[in-house]
Amino acid sequence: MQKSPTVQRRRLAIELRRLREDKLLRRDDVADMLGWSRSKVYKIETAMVGAKPRDVIDLLDLYGVDDLADRERLVDQAKAANEPGWWRRYRDVISTQYSEYIGLETEAFQVQTYQPQLIPGLFQTESYARALADGQFPDEPGDRFERLVAVRLARQARLFEADPLRVWAVINEEVLTHLVGDLHVMREQMNWLLELIELPNVNLQILRAHHGAHPGVTGAFSVLSFAEPADADVVYVQCSAGELYLEATEDVRRCKLALDHLRTKAIEPRGTDVYLKSALRKYDEM
Repeated sequence: MQKSPTVQRRRLAIELRRLREDKLLRRDDVADMLGWSRSKVYKIETAMVGAKPRDVIDLLDLYGVDDLADRERLVDQAKAANEPGWWRRYRDVISTQYSEYIGLETEAFQVQTYQPQLIPGLFQTESYARALADGQFPDEPGDRFERLVAVRLARQARLFEADPLRVWAVINEEVLTHLVGDLHVMREQMNWLLELIELPNVNLQILRAHHGAHPGVTGAFSVLSFAEPADADVVYVQCSAGELYLEATEDVRRCKLALDHLRTKAIEPRGTDVYLKSALRKYDEM
């Protein structure tokens, strides 16, 4: 698993904020004492920017952190937080919010997701991703369009690592009949899903339409979990207006509870292949 600068930045932010609070200092106090702007302290502590190693040393001096091992660990973390992730080379085509998500996903050990309209991005074939992007961004230049698809495919490498990303996805059954691209694209996608569900780290459930109202009616969302106990779960919500991250304990709890309800209502993972094969037969007959 690659160490993500995004996650390193978040860990450092949490620890620096804790050290300040232990000293009963306000952010304004720190800004005044170090001659920084107040926004700089805020952005470092909320992981909006990565703290430079020199900044971390100044903060540790201010907070009276003398332990050499702790100082070295936090400075090293600052260096790691400023290392470019693989997705940085696509910064010309992806938003800052999407970059943040990729950074979190890169070091997550599990993603739980509900997708009511589309095949989850981690499960999409290249043809499906290309047809989807073509429909979503019809005015994009060709080279930019191809790079958007490349990002989607690069994310999927996590599914096949030695320590792979675990994914538990729930999708509406309409997703299997929602034609994206042509029949060939959908046949290929159904076959790929049949292969993916054989992986021990992948669970896919189908939510039947007859269930009516359920906790996912408001739209797609994902919960990312991390191996380090200090890294709290993060909820990611994507909509046409952009991306939203929820980290408050109660927000995360409600979203995880919603996923639990959706999994209870959906078909058990062992029955997913039946629906995928049925969808495949229908596309073969068209």
